[in-house]
Amino acid sequence: MQLVLLLLTCWSYICQAQPDNFQLFEEGGKIGLKNNNGVVLIPASYEALGWSDNSFSVVANVTGYKLNGKWGIIHTVNKQVTPPQYDRLTPGDSRHILASIQSPATFRIKTGCLSAEGKIIIPFEYTGIKLHGLRAITYTINKDNQLRYGLIDLENKTILPALYGNIYPLGSLRYAVQNTSGKTALFTENGKAITGFVIDSIAHLKNDRAVFYQNGLQGLIGRDGSIIKEAVYREIKAENNVWYGRLPDEWVALTSSNTIIKKTDCDSVVQLSYSRYKLVTAQGTLLLDDQLNPVNHACYQAIGQVYNNLVVVTDNGRKGIIHTDGKIVLPTNYEQIIIGNTHLFIKTNGAGSRAWSLYDFSGNRISKKYYQHIEKFHDNLFRVTENGFQGAITQGGEEQIACVFDSLLDKRENLVVVKFRGQYGIISDKEEWVVTPQQNPIRLISRDRFLEQSGNLVTLKALNGNVLYFTTNSISIEKETLVEYLSAGGKWIINMNGQIVSRELPPAEQTELVWPATEGLRMIKRNSRYGFIDNQGRLMIPNRYEEARPFTEGLAPIKIRDKWGFINHDDKIVVQPVYESVTPFTGGYSRVRLKGKYGLINTTGELLLPARYDDLSVLESSRILLKAEGLYGLASAQGDVLLYPKYDSVADLNNGFMIVSQHGKYGLADLNGLTTIPLIYDFLFFNPAAGHYVGLLKKSWEEIK
Repeated sequence: MQLVLLLLTCWSYICQAQPDNFQLFEEGGKIGLKNNNGVVLIPASYEALGWSDNSFSVVANVTGYKLNGKWGIIHTVNKQVTPPQYDRLTPGDSRHILASIQSPATFRIKTGCLSAEGKIIIPFEYTGIKLHGLRAITYTINKDNQLRYGLIDLENKTILPALYGNIYPLGSLRYAVQNTSGKTALFTENGKAITGFVIDSIAHLKNDRAVFYQNGLQGLIGRDGSIIKEAVYREIKAENNVWYGRLPDEWVALTSSNTIIKKTDCDSVVQLSYSRYKLVTAQGTLLLDDQLNPVNHACYQAIGQVYNNLVVVTDNGRKGIIHTDGKIVLPTNYEQIIIGNTHLFIKTNGAGSRAWSLYDFSGNRISKKYYQHIEKFHDNLFRVTENGFQGAITQGGEEQIACVFDSLLDKRENLVVVKFRGQYGIISDKEEWVVTPQQNPIRLISRDRFLEQSGNLVTLKALNGNVLYFTTNSISIEKETLVEYLSAGGKWIINMNGQIVSRELPPAEQTELVWPATEGLRMIKRNSRYGFIDNQGRLMIPNRYEEARPFTEGLAPIKIRDKWGFINHDDKIVVQPVYESVTPFTGGYSRVRLKGKYGLINTTGELLLPARYDDLSVLESSRILLKAEGLYGLASAQGDVLLYPKYDSVADLNNGFMIVSQHGKYGLADLNGLTTIPLIYDFLFFNPAAGHYVGLLKKSWEEIK
């Protein structure tokens, strides 16, 4: 019977400790507490119930209450355990409560620990306290305004003085203690050091083992401080009580003949420019030269692309600039950096809405003011925004156009198109109106001509307002002339004085479609058949083909009886229509399809590669990439097969070698098909600046014994 009563008492205690068994309620702007049956336990008399972090729970039948802006402890039977005298009140563990008092004179926080009965267990001597079993980690602020950590027991006896940069529990009565230099040692719960301060950090213990970090790598340590495995792994994990480690990936620089030049362990090597790379490790990112050597020994959080021999680097979330020779141009103090063609655009941290300024490539600030935004505008001017309005500054940072315009739209020589109070005009670089503001958008097209757009109407005007030409047809600008596309299919060329200097006439007869001219002929579709006309609209090749394509390299694809071939400008068949599909000639080749397979012909119709491939394409090297049954090979420009399709990928480097892959592994082959670097690498790329190759050997997981 006593056992049953004991179990019932324990169950009652557990139930009372669960916040789900209580309900907060509000009456008249005050908060109270009910149980699940709706019985009022604490009347609605308080500003808040629970804890100062806005959470609610019950610790040993008590919780917090707020009255007159202060916090105290109250029992769930509505008995105040302490008066409301604390500024903060939060649970420490299942038996203790952390309380804080703020000094009205210094505003410093002092924290102590209370029992559920309100007794002071740890006096109010600390900035903060973290309870861990029978120990408490404390931290205080020293005279240099730095946090220092110590370890005490629950009777406030010092185990480790408050001299350390950090202390955190690892479980199993062990603590990681970090000194002020950032190095960590393993300590017992009694304050005994069982390792030296040689570790960067330690993870929580698991089965009496913990992963520790040293120089960006991971090792395994026992709870007694013994090193089970030195820090040589990139990653360590535990699965089903078995520990596994993966060594860092290995990057190898080697020649085309497979001679190893250099090896390095890292996460990745990434090309940034022709002669610069970045090396990424667990510790950070380094800038490398074309020989994969560090240009300096600075390690950054991130390194961007190379532009104008400058690189944006990031450290602790802030940006800086280094030169590709390793010299620091700007320290990592800035929120954002953009490298332009001639200048740097810099956003300063904490500068409010006006944060952007202009710098030169040597890291000197040029602009006299800070702006909301800066960007390249035209030639020697930069567009700037201030108070929502736009203006422009010179390369020397002088404000040449005041920030009074809605926007700066375009510039040509000394003229600038602006939008001002919702209207459009043109000013000189001395801020004098050349074209006063008007309703219609305008566009400068020469030093003394502009286009005005009003609906579909486009008008060519001189700066004095004289109308030189107008049209409702579509217009483009080519080499300081206007090209007007007629709705009937022709086009006219108009000079800057509004004179028509060239006419491409529409077809003489009614035509369904007209294509732009290529090689002096325009393809047309008339009566559902295809042919070609000249620029005068005269029919030069009768519209008798089922389909056609424009001329390239003197030949045009045509379709007869559902088969494709090619004709020349004289309408003579050069390639007989025997193919299911063809492509226009490019570089002297056309890809043709026959019986569902692809081949290659030249402009005489000669079959360079028989139609037996699933796909093929001509590369920049003029060699031909072949695909058959999902695998790739390579043929010469003359159609000789260099590599039979047996690779997952083929990359022609145009230097006499090809990077090839099979089954996820990469190697190098020459144009004779001989493998010069074996297919053992997980990735392989060519370093043209150094003339060597860089391969990746990924490491797999292995059991740590």
